[in-house]
Amino acid sequence: MNKLVISTLALFCLVSVVNAEPKLKWFLANGNIFSVQAPSSWIKNKKSEYLSISSPNGNVSITASAYGKGGGSLSEFAKYRFSSVQSFYKPTTKIYKISNGVVQEYEGIWPNEKKPTYYTVAALKIGSMYMSITFVTDRNNFNKNKKLYMKILQTIKVNS
Repeated sequence: MNKLVISTLALFCLVSVVNAEPKLKWFLANGNIFSVQAPSSWIKNKKSEYLSISSPNGNVSITASAYGKGGGSLSEFAKYRFSSVQSFYKPTTKIYKISNGVVQEYEGIWPNEKKPTYYTVAALKIGSMYMSITFVTDRNNFNKNKKLYMKILQTIKVNS
C-alpha cells in the first residue's frame, strides 16, 4: 500500500512539473514605450528596432510594435495589420477575439525554405495605443503552447 501511495504521489509530482507554466519576466520595448512578459529564459534581440524576443533554442520568436492611436478603431487597425501579412502565409483560422484585441493564425513556407512556419498575428488596443504582436514558430509548437502565448498577450502594459 505504501509503495502505491508513493508511486501515485511521484507520478502526480512529475505531471505537475511537466504541466507547469514557465516563470515569466518583463521585457521592455525600445524607447520604454511598453513591456510584455515572456518566459524568463527567453532572449531579447537588442539590435531590433521593435521588441523582439525568442526562445533560447530559436523555436519561437515574438515581435511587438506599438502605434499611436490617432483615430480609427481596433477593427480598422486589425484589417490594416492582417492585410500586411506576406502573401505566402494563408489564414488557418478565422479572426477571433481575445480580451484586448483580435488574433488570426496563418501558415506558409518562406521562399527558399521547405518547412512551413506558423505565423500568429494579434492586433491589440492597450491604453492609448494599438499594438501588433506576432508569434513565429511551427504549428505543433503553437498548438502545444497556445495557452502560454495567449497569456503573454494579456501581460502587455503601456509604460507611461
